[in-house]
Amino acid sequence: MVAIALAACCYAMSAQLIRKLSGIPSLVQVTGSLIASAVVLVPLTIFLHPPLTQSFSQSSLLALAFLTIGPTAVAYVLRTQIIQINGAVFMSSAGYLIPVFAVLWAWVFLSESPRATVWIALVLVLGGIAIGQSGGQSRREAGGKSVSKQSVSSPGSASRRSPGKS
Repeated sequence: MVAIALAACCYAMSAQLIRKLSGIPSLVQVTGSLIASAVVLVPLTIFLHPPLTQSFSQSSLLALAFLTIGPTAVAYVLRTQIIQINGAVFMSSAGYLIPVFAVLWAWVFLSESPRATVWIALVLVLGGIAIGQSGGQSRREAGGKSVSKQSVSSPGSASRRSPGKS
């Protein structure tokens, strides 16, 4: 239970950190994140599951390399891009779509037929997402024009501008 709560906290903190580091390219952020996690997790894995007692094959190492570079890295880059463009709140709303697609894929690929309670739950999830997104839209409209990052200048930023630009 503690691990789940800690994972949720780390997930939320990473979204905020990605947003704060918006000036750094997504690929650089993801590379740093994956290297840092490898530095922490590889020694822990070697301690908990000694490699000398494990059997390795070429196919298992290729699968490991594929899972590391393929879906994990690509998903992290996409997540970083989404957070930088749309924000952490939007990304958390998109996370609610996971059960919707899980039911869809189970229905399509595993021929599972959803019960009535599943359909009710999916309607509630999609309704919650719609309410959350429309609430953010109405707040932006109520406040007038939205302010972009480029239109806000910090004190002393005029001295850093190039001479030909205003």
